[in-house]
This record gives sequence, C-alpha cells and structure tokens, in this order.
Amino acid sequence: ILQIAMHCIIDNNSPMETKLIFSANTENNTSYLKASDLYNMELDNQLSVLTACNTGSGNIREGEGVISLSRAFTYAGSPSLVMSLWNVPDVQTASLFKSFFENLNNGAPKDHALQNAKLQYLSEAPKSASHPLYWAGFILSGDTHPIEFINQGDSLYYVIALVSMLLIFLGYKMFFATRSIDN
Repeated sequence: ILQIAMHCIIDNNSPMETKLIFSANTENNTSYLKASDLYNMELDNQLSVLTACNTGSGNIREGEGVISLSRAFTYAGSPSLVMSLWNVPDVQTASLFKSFFENLNNGAPKDHALQNAKLQYLSEAPKSASHPLYWAGFILSGDTHPIEFINQGDSLYYVIALVSMLLIFLGYKMFFATRSIDN
C-alpha cells in the first residue's frame, strides 16, 4: 500500500504539472512530485491511497476522460486507487482512513473497506461533521480485491528457505574447494 497524505496543487491548464507537495519550500525541485514524473515510474503496489485534496479531479478531455493525478498513478502501475474529488478536511480524513486500513487489515475487499469506513465515520461523527463534505469525497477506482498481506509466518519461511539455499551453496563451494586442494 502506498499512502500519500500531503498537499496537492492542481494545474488544470497543464495537468502534467499537477504536483504533490512534500515541503513548503517549492523553490527546491525535490520538494514536489509532478504528475509527469509519475508517468516515468513503475509502481509495484496493490493500492495507492491519495488523501491529498483533489487527487481524482481534473478537466475532462474528449477521448481521454478525466486528466487527474490519480490517472498518473494508474499509468505508473497502481492497480487500484483511493482518490479525493474535492478539498478534504485533515482531521476527518485521518479518522476515516484509520478505519479504512483496519478494514483492509481484517481482509475486507477494498470497496467494502472504504464503504464500511464511511459508515463507521457517520455512526461516530458529531452532527456538525456528518455532512458529505467531510467523508464522501473519497472514491475507489480499479481492482477491488482484498489486499494480499504477507504475514510474518510466511516471511519466516522465505528467510529459512533463503538461509538453507545459502548454506547448501556454501557447502558445495567448500566441498569443491577441498577437492581441488586434494588433487
């Protein structure tokens, strides 16, 4: 899972110039990531969660659809995305995604995890924060299957297999090194 929780500056005139801001110092070229940079990346993840504002919004281009930051993540290889359609509030977004990630961790499909997180948010939010502005701005696009987490037990088997192969390799090296000395 790749989660991006920062600010986004949308450029509807030049969508490839839309950028995620890492630092308030935007004079430094390394303080942001432009949509055009994403088109040159190869992401290897199951889900990108873009909780910055307006990551799924942009101008509609005939024959292309919505040209947005989320489109760049899709092009870079992310098979599913959670994106925002408008300016989203920080505190409510954090609450919503805490529940979303718990649902994913419990094995829920991505779409159900987001739906259940929204329902939980609504059940716990005060009336003043129950307006859709606070929770409805996030949508899922792409693959909805549950996240395939590698549990620690599985990774332990990989480590044991790797160490075993290394020991076998070293054993053969030592065996052949000893034989060449004897000859």
